[in-house]
Amino acid sequence: MIIEKLESAGTYGWIAQELAKALDYLKNTDLKTLPSGRAEIDGDRMFAVVQDYITSGEEELKFEAHRAYLDVQYIVAGTEKILVSSLQNFHQEAVPYRPDEDIVFYEETPKSVALILQEGDYAVFTTEDCHKTRCDADGKQKQKVKKVIVKIKIQKDQEEERVGQKMGIHHLAVRVKNFEAAKAFYTEGLGGECYAQWTHQKGFPACMIRLNGGGILEVLGDGGEALPDNFEERSGCFIHLALIVEDVEAAVERALEYGARLKGEIKDVDVPEPMHLGAVYGPSGEIVEFLKYRE
Repeated sequence: MIIEKLESAGTYGWIAQELAKALDYLKNTDLKTLPSGRAEIDGDRMFAVVQDYITSGEEELKFEAHRAYLDVQYIVAGTEKILVSSLQNFHQEAVPYRPDEDIVFYEETPKSVALILQEGDYAVFTTEDCHKTRCDADGKQKQKVKKVIVKIKIQKDQEEERVGQKMGIHHLAVRVKNFEAAKAFYTEGLGGECYAQWTHQKGFPACMIRLNGGGILEVLGDGGEALPDNFEERSGCFIHLALIVEDVEAAVERALEYGARLKGEIKDVDVPEPMHLGAVYGPSGEIVEFLKYRE
């Protein structure tokens, strides 16, 4: 669904003309007679996918998202429930991204809203929306549904095309003086959820806290009272920026081209979660991590 922060208004400003074209197709096509499968509209820029199916219990289905196309999902016949949640609420892929199908599946999240779509209804899902479709509308009764999904190719700006991949902040890390006090502050005090905890290789406790408004904080303790000169050992400050990327090696290589220094080796890690990870020192000595979830 197109719901934006005011400061980022315009991200989907180009969609008006394309959406009008998609809706015109839906209005002026005999959708009830369309066979299941792909229906051409404008090559790979816009096409329709016709589906006929029986709804299922939501526990049997997974959330999905797309990276190359927007979805305009129109119900030709039947009724179904669709669960929707922001992409920022998902941190673990259930099935890795399949470029040829433009789809990635995610593990469950408790944060979602339910839409009930009936015959004649449509919904637009952007690349920031994870959606679980084909759910029983009332949680019990199966429905036979015919749906047409118009796929609209994302129009990337020149800068995104040049860089070659999307990038977003995954988490921030903070070194604290008192681990238990900090953990209680960010969870009990501020409403975050501690979803992973372990002992760091240097012997101190660590945990990942999912903040209730989105984003993740990595808490590293105990730092003690002193604030050493070594940036990584200081207490009470954020010590690195972690970015989730599509290609770790490519991201590291690009960072090195712009003056960064490699920090250690690019490797697979299992704690706190299975990831492929590379890190660099930025031009001011700050640490930037690039990561991608592993299966």
